[in-house]
Amino acid sequence: MAEALASLNLTDKELTDKLSDIINHNFEMTVADLVQKKLTAANVSGWRKGTAHPTDLTVRQGISILLTGRKDKYGCFIVPSKKEAKKILQDALSINSQKIVDKFEDFKAACASGAYDKTRSYPDSTKIKPETLMGCIAYLLIQNYLFSDYSANKGHLTLDNYSRIIDIESLVSQTNIDNLLLNLQIYCNTAKKFDNGNIQTQALLFLLKQIAHQEFWL
Repeated sequence: MAEALASLNLTDKELTDKLSDIINHNFEMTVADLVQKKLTAANVSGWRKGTAHPTDLTVRQGISILLTGRKDKYGCFIVPSKKEAKKILQDALSINSQKIVDKFEDFKAACASGAYDKTRSYPDSTKIKPETLMGCIAYLLIQNYLFSDYSANKGHLTLDNYSRIIDIESLVSQTNIDNLLLNLQIYCNTAKKFDNGNIQTQALLFLLKQIAHQEFWL
């Protein structure tokens, strides 16, 4: 988004005025009036430099109109391609899998207690942390391994076994990246507030649902 806004070659004030006009002409007066106070040169400067994202959905829609002529394309500038969506997923898996490795005994205890069964049933809870989503993904993959005929001598859950079962490249290759891209773009269009960490969490949530709903195995 920052690159697209910068490419317009407008000053902060010019960009602020242009967004103000677009919002006034495309939204009801009551909505437009509430948004105007957020259209400050300081805020616009942050959006243009890529140091911040607008939290107001109407502002995002206004930026989308400015750049594309449509209200619903803001997310396309945050996650513009399948390559970017894939990288977001890879980073999310790598970062949060390492957190499991760092606290492996805690992960094993959570698996044994059935804690991840609740995560699987209620994955959309706003209180769930990304490492918990990753733990649930790993838990489901390990369950599939245990109930498969892959090995007659499965042994115990060790770090070596975990690393062998939780193959990040394999996970990414089996993910529906087209749907992931669309999911992340919609999220960026509608989320009240987000940063890179929130987007990575959304990618993990998408993958967990794909696995839990059996789409992953088809």
